[in-house]
Amino acid sequence: MDEVSGLYLVHTESGSTYSIDLDRQELCRMSTPDDPARVHGLRRDGSTVTLLDVLECTVGRPMHLLIDLAVPGVLATTRRTTPVTGIERVTGVVESLARVGA
Repeated sequence: MDEVSGLYLVHTESGSTYSIDLDRQELCRMSTPDDPARVHGLRRDGSTVTLLDVLECTVGRPMHLLIDLAVPGVLATTRRTTPVTGIERVTGVVESLARVGA
């Protein structure tokens, strides 16, 4: 994370989309699949959490993250996703709006 910056949308095989802001060190799981049988709600879905480290984020492999859910007594939590199907860098006006919460 020290060498890469910016805001990214990471799409996974299950249909989830993650917003990863490397500058602010924030993560948000923004969407889940439409198929209710495949939806697995995760703690803090739809909320921004502190991103401590991106351990792996490669198309075709599960994304593996180290996050802080602000749970008293818990220093960090790992989150592993289904395989990543796409990574897109968000630039321009959309990036600016996302950072101010619009």
